[in-house]
Amino acid sequence: MRKPADNTNRPTITAQEAEAIQRDLSTLKDMAGAGEMKDTGYSPTAQIDDIAVDKESLNRKIRNLQAQLEAHRSQRVTDPSKRNAIMKRRAELEDKFKDCIESYRDLGVIRRDDPDWNSAYRKALERHKYEHYISEWKRLGLMLEPEDPFINSLDRFRK
Repeated sequence: MRKPADNTNRPTITAQEAEAIQRDLSTLKDMAGAGEMKDTGYSPTAQIDDIAVDKESLNRKIRNLQAQLEAHRSQRVTDPSKRNAIMKRRAELEDKFKDCIESYRDLGVIRRDDPDWNSAYRKALERHKYEHYISEWKRLGLMLEPEDPFINSLDRFRK
């Protein structure tokens, strides 16, 4: 028997990604039933001889998407002690990378003759050193509030 996955190792998805998966799931279900007479927007395959529908492949994709959605429903950490530990870790990570986040001025630099070019270029070259901190910070944010689209916004660190 497989051991249930821990929240810290499971890939997390945002609410927008969950909605996209739900749309894909409904489309695949419609496609799997395309050979049946339904009002789904797809014509029955009996009318077209050249189309073959691999329903087993569609059903396998449907099961995978349903598993992803089920994992998304249970990805929010509700235990208060774990939530406090996650928030503490997020604060530690913020301290490590918040000084390297590009400012709005740095993001607006597009020409080399701009006076802010050098500082923006230096920050862009250094960004890869802090990217793993930012990724972990975002993953932890999705564990706290997967439905909040702004929890992982870096804009609050920009000056």
